[in-house]
Amino acid sequence: MKNLTKHTLLAPVALPLLASLLLASTALAQGALMINPKRVVLDDRHRFANVTLFNSGNDSADFVISLVHYKMNEDGSFTEIPDSVSTYAATYCDKLVRYFPLQVTLAPHESQAVRVQFLKPQGLQPGEYRSHLYFRSIDKAKAIETQVRDTSNHTISLTLRPIFGISIPVIVDYQTKPPVVSLDSGFYTTSDSGKGVVMANLNRTGDEECYGSLVVMFKDKDGHEQQVGIVKGLAVYTDLATRKVQVAYQMPKGVDPKTGSLLLEFQTLTDNPKESVLATTDLAAK
Repeated sequence: MKNLTKHTLLAPVALPLLASLLLASTALAQGALMINPKRVVLDDRHRFANVTLFNSGNDSADFVISLVHYKMNEDGSFTEIPDSVSTYAATYCDKLVRYFPLQVTLAPHESQAVRVQFLKPQGLQPGEYRSHLYFRSIDKAKAIETQVRDTSNHTISLTLRPIFGISIPVIVDYQTKPPVVSLDSGFYTTSDSGKGVVMANLNRTGDEECYGSLVVMFKDKDGHEQQVGIVKGLAVYTDLATRKVQVAYQMPKGVDPKTGSLLLEFQTLTDNPKESVLATTDLAAK
């Protein structure tokens, strides 16, 4: 029997419109499972966090919880790091966090909290440590059987059982300072319908990842600004110094972006009514 594992990662996908839809919510969903929040950040002042799982389906569901590891690529995609690769092991938070329970059974429309705790060992070096909390479904669906014939006319029977899962980052910041963020190489494309895409480089330096929202602003000739595009929940992990980003935008009806100017801003993403602008860049038409 061969198991096929499908991971859902909490990260912006290549298509910016879809990314906007996925990341606008504080919860992440895969199938009938909803998870809130979509990331956990722990430090000396915040050593505990609760992750709430909710089964929105009509059948009971079982999930096994574990820690896995991913490397972020320049385009924002992820590559899973096998356990046999030790290059990044010093940055994992496996030995710094404890979570409970290790397995969850959810009845239809039932929720349960998973407790995550930061356990600081003696001699911990300053830095940011990260793993991903992975919720793997124990699939109860009937297996799909496929028959394949080899060149010897023998029949090989394969049982393919897809396994679905969802993961969220768990980050431990110990004696770190916030990153310095900048934007450059920004440009935009547009169409007759007023829809377009902004592309730029999001750069970070420092001890921590950067996390926030990318916002496209249009400034008219009178200096009035309005938001025309946004992607929330975008991160640049400490694996990277630069990430290539893109944001879809929609101009107001009848307004040509060339009658003013387009700006791209990277903002904080908090519970505050007004977010802070961490970086900005002017955009040129392509």
